[in-house]
This record gives sequence, C-alpha cells and structure tokens, in this order.
Amino acid sequence: MALKLESSMTDLMTSLAVVFIMLMLALTQNNARGSITKIEEISKKINKELKSDDLSCVTKKDEDPLACTIEVKEDKLKFFTASYTCDHVCEKFLKETFVEQIMKILTEKKFKEYIQGVYIEGFTDDIGDDITNLNLSQNRSLSIGRCIVDYYKKSKTEEEYQTLLKWLYLNGRGEQDLKYDSKKQEINRDASRRVEITIRVKSNEQRAAINSNLVNKASAK
Repeated sequence: MALKLESSMTDLMTSLAVVFIMLMLALTQNNARGSITKIEEISKKINKELKSDDLSCVTKKDEDPLACTIEVKEDKLKFFTASYTCDHVCEKFLKETFVEQIMKILTEKKFKEYIQGVYIEGFTDDIGDDITNLNLSQNRSLSIGRCIVDYYKKSKTEEEYQTLLKWLYLNGRGEQDLKYDSKKQEINRDASRRVEITIRVKSNEQRAAINSNLVNKASAK
C-alpha cells in the first residue's frame, strides 16, 4: 500500500511539473508574441513611408523576430570608392528619410517605450583585404552616425537628442554577408556596398524589468 501511495505521489508531482513547464512555455510565447506584434506594426508603418524611396523594413523572423532591417544601397547613402565621407546625397537621405520619417515614427508615443535600439551597420564589397574593408565599413557607419547626431543636436530638442543617443548603435561589418547575383552566380558588388539600419524592440521581459526598476527608484525617493 505504501508503495502504491509513493508511486501515485511521484506520478502526481511529475504531472504537475509537466503542467508547470507547459504554462511557462505558453507565457513565454505570449510575451514574445506581444513584442513581435509591435515590430510588425512598426515595420508596416515605416514601409508605408518608405514606399516612394523603394525601401522597406524587412523582418527576419528566423534570425531575429524582434527586429526589422532596411538595406540602404549606395544610391541612397552614396560614398565614393574607398571613401567614408558622407556627401550631400547621403546627408539628404539621413535628414529627410532617417530623421524625419523613420525616427519620427519610432518616437511616437505608442512605439517609443518598445524601442531597444537602432543599429547602423556598414558593409563593403570584396575588393581589398579584410582589415581594410572592416575599417572602411566602420568609418562609414561612424560618418553616418556623426551626421545624424550633429543634425539632431542643432535642430531637435534635448529630449529628442538624448533619445537618439540612447538608441543609436554603430558597427562595421566589412565584407561579411556579400550579396550575390542569382542569375550570374557571382558577387553583386553594387548591392554588397550598402548600409543596413536595423530597428529592434525590447522583449516583454526587458520592458517589465525596466518598469520594475523605475518603480523601485520612485519608491526609494
């Protein structure tokens, strides 16, 4: 009889553990779903604005379901060969499209609290050695970042400026992720020389932790 009772208790505990795990998985999926829905809303609104520029913010669900990426080719952010100077074409795109369209959407009240970061990454083609291309791509992203920051400092409010500084991340990727011509089966150098702007939202867990921290700070005062 004792063995039966012990066996029943073990089965019960195992069943409860399985139920608990299933509930936690369901909760995690619901939390992720909320953030995924938000990035879908953001990308949809951005795409509506960027349609005339022949650009779009694409979600890569298999790689990062909480982000969407805009691939900006050199005809929008134009650099001379082996140069990282942001010319008038580049500046025009950053001011009119990045600042006045993309950032304007991200700072809307219904989106602002969800934004984790805006990542600007430079890429090169395969001409030149790896180290040279990595440095070139990093300098391009820094050049773009400097242009945006300077523009914000001169024309936006202090709050908008601080928001930008908090969100902005700059990185060079060199000749990683080269683009290929599907018909010719060779590297498409024009497409490979690009800048990517990735917008990432916070997970619900990140937002909950931030809100909890704010509440604790307010209570401490």
